[in-house]
Amino acid sequence: MLIKDIPFILLASCTILLIGTTYIYFLFRMGGDSGDELVQEKVRGIVTEVTRRELGRVVDTWVIERKEDAEQKREIIETIHDLKKLLKQQGDEIKKLKGSKAKQEPLKWEKLKTLPKSVIDEVERISDKLAPRPKLQRTFKKCFVNTLETTTEILNDGTTHVITGDIPAMWLRDSSAQVHHYIPLAKEDEDLQKIIEGLIARQAKLIQLDPYANAYRLEEFTALTASDKQDGKTEKIWERKYEVDSLAYFLSLSYKYWKETGSRMIFTDDWLESAKLIVATWVKEQRHSPETSPYKFHSEMHGGKGRPTKATGMTWSGFRPSDDACQYNFLIPSNMFAVVVLKQLAKIAAEVYHDEALRDAADTLAFDIDKGIHEYGVVEHPKHGKIYAYETDGLGNHNLMDDANVPSLLSIPYLGYTSQHDPNREIEHNTRKFVLSSDNPFYFSGRKASGIGSPHTWRRYIWHIALIMQALTSTDTEEINKMVDLCLETDAGREFMHESFDVDDPNRFTRSWFAWANSLFGELVRTKLNVIDLSPAKNKK
Repeated sequence: MLIKDIPFILLASCTILLIGTTYIYFLFRMGGDSGDELVQEKVRGIVTEVTRRELGRVVDTWVIERKEDAEQKREIIETIHDLKKLLKQQGDEIKKLKGSKAKQEPLKWEKLKTLPKSVIDEVERISDKLAPRPKLQRTFKKCFVNTLETTTEILNDGTTHVITGDIPAMWLRDSSAQVHHYIPLAKEDEDLQKIIEGLIARQAKLIQLDPYANAYRLEEFTALTASDKQDGKTEKIWERKYEVDSLAYFLSLSYKYWKETGSRMIFTDDWLESAKLIVATWVKEQRHSPETSPYKFHSEMHGGKGRPTKATGMTWSGFRPSDDACQYNFLIPSNMFAVVVLKQLAKIAAEVYHDEALRDAADTLAFDIDKGIHEYGVVEHPKHGKIYAYETDGLGNHNLMDDANVPSLLSIPYLGYTSQHDPNREIEHNTRKFVLSSDNPFYFSGRKASGIGSPHTWRRYIWHIALIMQALTSTDTEEINKMVDLCLETDAGREFMHESFDVDDPNRFTRSWFAWANSLFGELVRTKLNVIDLSPAKNKK
């Protein structure tokens, strides 16, 4: 008899034991031993279904999603009968899991039932204008609402959890960027305000949990390997890759929301504590050393500590916004972003909290970082003249490149970064020419497209985020339309953006569900609507 034929009522009495042992068993058999967190999280999500579905249907779901064959399915079902033996072997772990569940009320959440009215109205308004271009219209409609429809969870504690898409975790960076295009609509929409304010509140709490972490879980996770723990992962922390930009995104989202809506509801004691912690962390990491910094990442950073650096005024970053380890740890685009948000924080400190000490600390740190960027992060390129390096160590080494992920050198105008050290923006303009040329080792050209990729993905794969950013930071109507068209032509017929795709064959791509890229495309169409070509000649797109 198959498991799915067993009445659910017969399983009810042993549900708790089944949850514990099935979880442990599948974790071991399906990849938990290898530290594959995507597999682990998938297993854990499926095992929770035991509480309301017969175990056979859980197995069927697993088999379908894993695309296992019938023989493997039978093998899995047969192993279920060994659960009692595993109970004995894993008794201590089960007791631990049961004990942790009894200690606290579980966090509950739900998807949005309806979209905020302002979002619906804006989609309709813009879609009407895009009617001459049906594919652009359809793609915009899907992308603009993708974050709210598929990645947003409303929690029973009043906060909001926004996962990145096909990875079930919330990045500080991604979640901020995913709702950025909704901020202009929030002033008159209380439902949208609750969503964004709830996200900011959750981010504030998570930063206090660990300012060196970059991504967090919705549910606690206990099947951590020794390697996971060594790299700082915990029951709540999905990933502890210290990225300056992750903290900057929190401040940027808060400032822009405040300025757009006029609401000060987000500025709680929790928020202030997180802001002070960010400043303290960035100050500490101005003089990063293994002796003074608590941060280590053994599996990816050079020696687990990063390469040697010299104090420059800039603040040290372990990882890039791509989640790849820095080659040299003074990451210029992230430090530029830090300058921008520190100036914004100074205004919040003065106008909202009347905290002169925080205002002065933010202003001083912004000044030091900006000075360091121009003393140590500018190089003379033989073709392009003075340009910004992507990374430096303060010891004379520079990494000349750009990465698709934001903050990037391409995104300087989008970040809002300007400097008294580059009053005519000559260095910025030279840098743009460099990053959009073959002199950038991650600028790829092929039969179907050209653009910026990343060491995070395959060679000759470029990112939709970079194409969109090229358009968002351009003042050239022809360039903007070229990028819009290129995004539509390289979506593999899905009418969504991807993470990256092959410049010779866009049907070869990574990440079919990447909400940040979808949000950014929605933002592009909305902000550049007045220059997008809507002539009948474009009606095939």
